[in-house]
Amino acid sequence: MKKFVLLVVPTIENAYHRFKDFVACSIPIGLLSIAAVLEKEGYLVEIIDADAQRLSLEEAVELTVKAKPDYLGSTTMTATMDITKNLFAEVKKRLPGVTVIVGGPHVSALPERTLEESEAIDIVVKGE
Repeated sequence: MKKFVLLVVPTIENAYHRFKDFVACSIPIGLLSIAAVLEKEGYLVEIIDADAQRLSLEEAVELTVKAKPDYLGSTTMTATMDITKNLFAEVKKRLPGVTVIVGGPHVSALPERTLEESEAIDIVVKGE
């Protein structure tokens, strides 16, 4: 049976600033590229773009838990790290066996600190 990877773009609606006030909602090219490589390697992959779908944190958690992925991945910037940590912490409470993998600028700059500050994150990917 294929391993299932769920890639999530967390909603940034509750950020300390409204990111959409500065830029438009963009296509998650990085996660789509990762999804393409994973599919080519035989994984089943889905993406939840909670930001584009304007999902609340609770709605994003519900969809993620309902999907029951083997692996859960995301990318994050420093400005959205708190939101990413909150999302994964809530998911891990309900799916303790899921492996959470995070990449992006924040993680690449502060890999050890990221792992120290979030028990929900299992693996960080630097410089992806």
